[in-house]
Amino acid sequence: MPTDNPFPEYSAQVAGSAQTSAESTPRWCWLLLIVIAFATLLPGANVMPLLDRDEPRFSRATVEMEQRGTWVVPYFNDEYRFDKPPLTYWWMRVNYAIFGHNELGARMHSIVSSALVALLILAVGRDMFGWRVGFWAAFAWLTLFQVWQHGRLAVADMPMVLFLALAHWALWRMLACESPRRWGVWFWTLWLSLSLGFLAKGPLVFFGAGFTLLLVRFVFWRKPLDWARLQLVPGAAICLVPIAMWGLPALEQTGGLFWQQGMGKHVVDRGLGAFNDRMTIPVLYYLVTALVSLFPWLGRLGSLWASAREGRTDLRFAFLLSWALGPYLIFAFYATQLPHYVLPGFPALMLLFFARPGMAPRWSRRFFAGYHALWGLLIIFLAGWLLLGPVRVEVKPMMLGLCALLMGLQFVALNFESRRASRIGMGVAMISLGSVLAGLGLQRVALSPIVADYAEGVDGRLAALGYTEPSLVYYAGRSWDMYASSAQGVDEALESGAAMIVVFRRQLSTNTLLGFDKKEPQDSDYSEYALKLLDCGYVRSRVEGLNIARFSWATLDIYTRP
Repeated sequence: MPTDNPFPEYSAQVAGSAQTSAESTPRWCWLLLIVIAFATLLPGANVMPLLDRDEPRFSRATVEMEQRGTWVVPYFNDEYRFDKPPLTYWWMRVNYAIFGHNELGARMHSIVSSALVALLILAVGRDMFGWRVGFWAAFAWLTLFQVWQHGRLAVADMPMVLFLALAHWALWRMLACESPRRWGVWFWTLWLSLSLGFLAKGPLVFFGAGFTLLLVRFVFWRKPLDWARLQLVPGAAICLVPIAMWGLPALEQTGGLFWQQGMGKHVVDRGLGAFNDRMTIPVLYYLVTALVSLFPWLGRLGSLWASAREGRTDLRFAFLLSWALGPYLIFAFYATQLPHYVLPGFPALMLLFFARPGMAPRWSRRFFAGYHALWGLLIIFLAGWLLLGPVRVEVKPMMLGLCALLMGLQFVALNFESRRASRIGMGVAMISLGSVLAGLGLQRVALSPIVADYAEGVDGRLAALGYTEPSLVYYAGRSWDMYASSAQGVDEALESGAAMIVVFRRQLSTNTLLGFDKKEPQDSDYSEYALKLLDCGYVRSRVEGLNIARFSWATLDIYTRP
C-alpha cells in the first residue's frame, strides 16, 4: 500500500485552499445561495398538498411516532412502517415542533438539505476549481427541475444526498491533502456522514461512496490511492456505532421484522422485481429521463463532455466523474426505476457542467440551441393547450403554475451567459411565482383534504373502499380501514361498525383530465353495496376532486351515520 502522495499537485492546491478559503470566497456567495435556495424551494411548500403516496406516509408516521412516544420504530395507520430508517422522521419531528403539524413542517428537512447541498457544491468547487465554478454549479443545482421536485418533498432522499455529498467532500480532502491528520476532522466527517446517510435511507450511501473510490482507482485515474488515509477499520467501527444504537433496539422491538422487511422487501425485492409492476428499461431509462431531470442544464452537455475528456489526466475530473457515474451504474439494472434514484450524482454533474465551459466542442452550441428550442416549443404548446384546449377548468391554475415554473427555469439557463443579475433574478422570481401558483391550484382541488373535512367530528371507525390513498390518513389525523374494493370491504366495514365509509365511484384519467381523450368514465359496479349502506341507515354525500397520487379526477360517495 503506497505511503507517498501520488498527486502532489492537487495536494498543494487543496491544502492551500483550506487556509485561504475565507479570504478567496466572498461572503456574499454563501448568503446569496441561501437566499436563492429558499426563493426556489420555499414558495408554495406551505400550501401545496402532500403529493404521491410517500409524502403522507412519512408525514403521518412522524406524528404516530410522537403519539406513541417512540424514536425507534415508525408506524403508519397503526401498523409498522419499515420502508426507511428513522433519521427523516427524527428531523421531521423537530420541524413539527418549530413549524407545526402542516405541509411546511413536513417538508422543511428537504428544503434545508437542498440548501446545504448547494453550500457543499460551492465548497467542493472552490477547493477544486475556484469559488466561481463552485458558485455557478451550486446555483445550477438549485435550479434543476428534479431538485425543485425532491427538494421540497417530505421524503428521505434529500437528507441522504446531503450526507453522501458531505462524505464525498471528506473523501476528496483525505485523499488529496498532503498529510491528512489521523483522527482529524475529515476522518470524523467521512464516517459520521456515511452513518447518518444510512440512517436517512439505508445502504445506498455505502454503495455510492464505494463506487466512487473504485471508479477513480480502476476506471478513470488508474493510479494507486493511499487507502490507509481513510483508516477503514476504525472508521467503519465508528460508522456502525450510531446505526447499531438504533438498529439493535429496532430489531428487538419488531422481532427482526425491520431487517426482513426494510432490507428484504424494500431493497432486495425492488431490485429483483419492479415495484408496482413498472416497466424496466435497463441503462436507457436514466439517459432518457435526464432530458427532464436535468432540465434546464442538460443543455450544457458539451461542457460535461469537455470535462470528461480530462478524467484520465486530472484527478479532479476523475473524482467528479466517478461520483456522478456511480448512481447510474448502481441503478442501471435495478428493476424498480424512478428518475430521482440517480439524484446523488447530480452535485458532481453540476460541477462538471461548469468546470471547463470554454473547452466545449463545436457541437455543444447546436445541442444547447436544439435542446432549449425543443423545451421552448413544449412549454408554448402546453400553455396554449391549457388556455385554449378542452382541459378541465379545475386543474388549469395548477398546470399554468407549472408552465410558469418551467419558463423560469429555462429563462435562467438561457440568460446565464450574460451574468446579468436582473435577468437571472427575474428567472428566479418566475420560479417562485410558478411554485406558488401550482401549490395554490392543487390546494383548491385536492380530494383527500375534502374527505378529511367530512371525517372531522365523526366518532367511530373510518373505512375507505377503492380509494385507499395514504393522504386520507394524514389529513384526517386518524387511522383508516382500507379495502381495495367495495366487494371486499362493505361487509367488513359494516361488521366493524364504521361511522364513516368512503366509496370510490369513478375517475377521469390523466389523458381525459387534460383533454387528450374524450372517453367518458363509467361508474364502478357497486350499486348493490350502496343500497346495503343506505338500508343500514347511512346518509350519502358526494364529493369530487383531484386524486394527486394518480393525477386523476375522482368522484367519491361518503356514507356517514346520522
